Amino acid sequence: MRFKKFLFIFLGILLLLAGGIFVVGKYYNNEVKEFVFTRINERLTAPLKVDDMELTLFADFPQASLRFTNVTIADKFSRNQSDTLLYAEKLFLSFNFWDIWNKKYSITKVKVEGGMFHLAYDRKGNSNLEI
Repeated sequence: MRFKKFLFIFLGILLLLAGGIFVVGKYYNNEVKEFVFTRINERLTAPLKVDDMELTLFADFPQASLRFTNVTIADKFSRNQSDTLLYAEKLFLSFNFWDIWNKKYSITKVKVEGGMFHLAYDRKGNSNLEI
């Protein structure tokens, strides 16, 4: 009988935690996406293009992640920005879950899936990484 009671309480707490994480993710989703996307574009000289962004709290648990889909960064050496420096089917930026509450996002991990990267140098030895 005690085991059943313990199991019921444990599952109830686990369900409340999972529900709380889900609600936090939905509530802060747009705020986190807008903040991170704006900050990235402020620091790049070439525009970041993304088809979709989603805040996910379970993909890299216990870390929170911002998942970008179909990411493209143009090559700065390209005259019409038709060449690509970076393309990724999926790019994940992971940060501490509590950063959402504090609104201070420190990226702890970057993960790229299904991508390509084109490194180039000009005649003066400058790299296209300086974006």
